[in-house]
Amino acid sequence: MTPETREQARRDFIAEAITELNRSLDYQETLASLAWIAVPRIADLCAVDIVEDGTLRRLAVAHVDPAKLAIATELDRRFPAEPDAPGGVQHILRTGQPELYPRLTPEMVAASAKD
Repeated sequence: MTPETREQARRDFIAEAITELNRSLDYQETLASLAWIAVPRIADLCAVDIVEDGTLRRLAVAHVDPAKLAIATELDRRFPAEPDAPGGVQHILRTGQPELYPRLTPEMVAASAKD
């Protein structure tokens, strides 16, 4: 993807996201819709998590491959985020720093495997 194409995709995503944010006052519905706007425009996978009453809750998961969407949902159910994890959503909540994984390597998957 050329820098120009990437920039246009970013602009298109922002424009569609703004439209979606203005569509509904229901934040859960809006955030779930944003996950599906992100996929496949800027990501293959997008998960939206929130903290309510001190508890981490997944609002939405979107994936370009429906079979992998089911797997991602099941993995989240079976292996919730660990509070002291060195990366991932709990780490983001502790540090306030975003994380971006442009590519997941087999080594990354193996290092994070629990089962």
